[in-house]
Amino acid sequence: MRLGAKSVPTEFHIIRIVAPVAERQSQVVGYLADRPIFSTVIDTFGDHYQYVGLAPRLGDGGYDVESLSPGE
Repeated sequence: MRLGAKSVPTEFHIIRIVAPVAERQSQVVGYLADRPIFSTVIDTFGDHYQYVGLAPRLGDGGYDVESLSPGE
């Protein structure tokens, strides 16, 4: 676990996405390097993840977690 802005604990994971969730449940919310960002995805273990937004980086390379809304 890493400490973010003002020593707020942050946790992040790199996931291997197998596929977006069924088309009626997942939408393309944007693109990164010409690849779609889906609203909900499934990883190799079958866990579901929802995209909630981007966290900007601080000058020291950490994440500005205080800029996120509750639940993000």
